[in-house]
Amino acid sequence: MIIFSDFDGTIVQNDVGNLLARTFGDAASCAEAVAAWKRDEISSWQCIERESATIRVTQFQLEAFCDRQMLSNGFVEFAALCSSRAWPLIVLSDGWDYYIQRILARHGLTLPVYSNHLRFAPPDRLYWRRLFRPLRRAGSEFDFCQRRAGGLAAERTNYASSVRRFCRDRGCFGGKTGQ
Repeated sequence: MIIFSDFDGTIVQNDVGNLLARTFGDAASCAEAVAAWKRDEISSWQCIERESATIRVTQFQLEAFCDRQMLSNGFVEFAALCSSRAWPLIVLSDGWDYYIQRILARHGLTLPVYSNHLRFAPPDRLYWRRLFRPLRRAGSEFDFCQRRAGGLAAERTNYASSVRRFCRDRGCFGGKTGQ
C-alpha cells in the first residue's frame, strides 16, 4: 500500500500557504483570489500566483511563521504506523517545499515531498516554480491542484479514513477501542 497525502489542512491544521499569503501579503487580494477560485473563475495555479505576488517576507520571518504551525492531531502516530508497516507515505501538495520540509523536520519527520519549489530573493521576495505542469487534457475537467476533483477523494480515502481507523482502534481520542 502507498499512502498519498495533501499537506495544507491535512497533515497540518492550517492551510499554511494561504495563511502565509494572508499574513505577509495583501489580505484583501488573497481573499479575492480564493473567492474567484471557489467560483471556478480561475485555476488553482492562478490563485497561487495571485496570492504569492503580494507576499513580502524575510527568510527569518518565514522560519518563525513555519515554526508556529501545528501538525494535525494523530499525524505523527499515523506516520509511525505507515513506517512500521513499510507503507510509503508521500506528500503531494500545491504548496511550497520550503515550509513543508521545515514543518515536517521540526517534528522529526522525513517524508518524500512533491510540491512547488520556493526560493528567496533578498530582502523580502519569494519566487516559486511549479514542480508539476497542470495535468490537463483538452476538454478535461481535472485540475491537479483542485481538491474538489479526484485529489479530495484520494486524500480522504488514503489519509483521513486511515487515521480514523488507526485512532478508533487505539482509542486515541477517548473513544473505546474497536468502535
